[in-house]
Amino acid sequence: DVATSIVIESATVHTHNYSTTWSKDENKHWHECTSTTGTCDAPRKDEADHTYGTSGDSRFTCNVCGYVNSTEEAKAEAADKAAASGVDEKIKAIGTVSYTDACKAKIDAARKAYDALTTDQKKLVTNYSTLTDAEKKYADLKAEADKKPSGNTGTGNTSAGSTTGETATTQTTAPTTPTTTTAPKTATEQPTSQEKITIMKAPVLKKLKSKKNKVLVSWNKIKKNKAGKKLFKQISYIEVQAATDPAFKNIVATRNVGKKKTKATLKLARKTTYYVRVRYVGTDGVSKWSKIKKVKTK
Repeated sequence: DVATSIVIESATVHTHNYSTTWSKDENKHWHECTSTTGTCDAPRKDEADHTYGTSGDSRFTCNVCGYVNSTEEAKAEAADKAAASGVDEKIKAIGTVSYTDACKAKIDAARKAYDALTTDQKKLVTNYSTLTDAEKKYADLKAEADKKPSGNTGTGNTSAGSTTGETATTQTTAPTTPTTTTAPKTATEQPTSQEKITIMKAPVLKKLKSKKNKVLVSWNKIKKNKAGKKLFKQISYIEVQAATDPAFKNIVATRNVGKKKTKATLKLARKTTYYVRVRYVGTDGVSKWSKIKKVKTK
């Protein structure tokens, strides 16, 4: 008899072991199977197209895997520069500051355009200090005009000076719209002659807590003793500001909170150094700003 031997080879079983790290190309992302045994019939898991947002870095950074689309990044940077350039032009168009409706309209248009920018776009504006200077100068002219008698009880105009900087020049016609005795506050500079320091105690800025695109600001609580109660009555609200420079020429965030509050959150750009300050604001004046603290977002 002839003996017959049969050899049976067992197939190597493949067990999927997918990486937790995203693999990606210019169009998609996925989790790659890393197992080397046997034959893999599904080397990719969770494969999907990149997804993008509508603002900031999310316009060109996939919010799932972090892939950066260089083409979209270039488009976003160009759009930011164009937006900032448009605001530069509106600020430039203010020209000589005068106490007129036309000048006030230009200042308000520039301010509205600047405030509509994103935090990243605001950093690209090159003449923001010109806007804050114009706002301050207009407030000074208005306060000066308010102190002068109108000369009649009709609808006649009160003349006020115009200026390009600190020195008054020619005379021009004041707005025919009613005025108030309180000058507008821009909340972007140290107290002006219209923002009298009537609140003798300033808040004490405490530790700043940094997050990805936020900074948590905290300050001291007003004591409930006699002096604290007097101070509390003087305050209408608390003003918090953040800027990219210690001189606060480029203010990127301003928030007003109730006088009982001791904390406020400012939404800011990531991985950026900011300077923060806080003050009390009353109906007839303000306090000095607190000491400035520096913080960098994550």
